[in-house]
Amino acid sequence: MARATGEMPPELMLPVVPACVQSLYDTYFQLRNAASSTGFGPPAISLADIVAWQQLFGVRLNGWEIETLLEMDRAAREGASVKGKHV
Repeated sequence: MARATGEMPPELMLPVVPACVQSLYDTYFQLRNAASSTGFGPPAISLADIVAWQQLFGVRLNGWEIETLLEMDRAAREGASVKGKHV
């Protein structure tokens, strides 16, 4: 539709991520993209996944960052299941 009209439909536009949380947003998508599918949608990002990511990239996340990543993942999977789509 965007190609035909030259305008992006509002439902396809992603919100702007504030610079102060951009690295956390990027981390979430690195973790999500590394998750293997079970055939029924991606599994939840686990604490073990986060520990492995920290070791691999030499990063130590704060407790609130880990909680935020887990909550982002829960919300994304919940939203996808409501819509009948995978994350």
